[in-house]
Amino acid sequence: MTFHQIIKLRNLLLGINFIAVLFNSSLFLFLSRYISENQLDYQLLTKLNSIPSNPMSVFIKSLILFFVLATTIIVRQIKAFSKLANNCILIFELILALAIFFILNMSYNGIFLLVFINLFLTNKDEVEFNKYKFWLLAGFMLLILFSLSDQNLINDFIKAPSLSSYIAFLPQSTGSMLSFIRSFLSLTNLMLFIVILLFYAQYLSSREQELKNKLEISKEFKSMADLTEHISHDKDRERLARDIHDTIGHTLTGFAVGLDAAIVLVDIDPNAAKKQLTKVSGSVKDGLINIRKSLNRIRPGALDNYTFKAALEELLHEFQTISHLQITLEYNWDAEKLEKTTEDVIFHIIEETITNSLKHGHAKEITVICSMKENYYQLVIHNNGRNAPDFKPGIGLTYLQDLVSSIGGKIKFDGKVGFTTIVLIPKESNIND
Repeated sequence: MTFHQIIKLRNLLLGINFIAVLFNSSLFLFLSRYISENQLDYQLLTKLNSIPSNPMSVFIKSLILFFVLATTIIVRQIKAFSKLANNCILIFELILALAIFFILNMSYNGIFLLVFINLFLTNKDEVEFNKYKFWLLAGFMLLILFSLSDQNLINDFIKAPSLSSYIAFLPQSTGSMLSFIRSFLSLTNLMLFIVILLFYAQYLSSREQELKNKLEISKEFKSMADLTEHISHDKDRERLARDIHDTIGHTLTGFAVGLDAAIVLVDIDPNAAKKQLTKVSGSVKDGLINIRKSLNRIRPGALDNYTFKAALEELLHEFQTISHLQITLEYNWDAEKLEKTTEDVIFHIIEETITNSLKHGHAKEITVICSMKENYYQLVIHNNGRNAPDFKPGIGLTYLQDLVSSIGGKIKFDGKVGFTTIVLIPKESNIND
């Protein structure tokens, strides 16, 4: 049920109230004339507990006031007002409803249901479905007003001519039919009021759910943006790694060529060979400086500011925050002293693997296990994403293979159930052997 459809039901309620007001005011007018024409005025006065108002005045005033009320309701629906002006108009509508109620000699109290419905509909942006206190208070006020406006009850406190006394002068069949029409209009008004309230509660509930969904989508977009930023940082590190690779290759090539030239010159011209070796030494030193600068740039800042375990926990926490992943870390290297190079490699492997799990595997849960296996550091990373039994290593996995091989390690992948990455990196003592 859309809000526009609810407004249509409210307009139907407005029409029913117009018919009810017109019917009750007409009864006062025409029954007064009927009683007067049949010279039953004295008998009527003996049955009434107060002097009746001019029936024509009742008819005209009630219709004019209802017209003003209907106009106010419609105008407020199509035009926006400030909160203060809106509240003042609501009070004005309630005063109009009270005026109509008393002008009709308290014979019709359904007009209050129209005002209450309008109260809810014009405050839809301020009322939330889960604010039960508001609904309880509004319902309690409605119950009190409806109870107090019952003519049989209120006549004990406020004297007013009863329409039933007028109807009693008609033939029984005619009187019964008119009483039935009055009751039918009141009951229809009440039933439609309840229907509108139910649909309105449903509308608020669905709108609240829609807002929650939009909020979730907004959070997902933010997570994707954070993840994209994180991945871009990874790409920067990959570029730096390639720069290191190129620098090392260039330095080693220059070193080999310069050394060959020095070997040739050593027997012919020792001084020239010495100068050549000096050039080679300078070139190698420059290469080492460039490599060291690149390494400082590629090394994650977390590894400089925390212990390796704390840096891993910070990395995994960051991934959980930006992607809503459930990541479990089992760390059994507390007693181990890892080399900086090993730390860098393991850190990059975990970072790259989790990123791939999000980008390609759409995983929700990831387990990272850091353990020992003989003289090897064993790293196992498993995610519950999509299976990939026949995967072929792409650029990212090839990069990991090269990274692990650079420190004498081994890496293998298994995509049968989710995706698992297993890394074995020899301890320093094993490398020296």
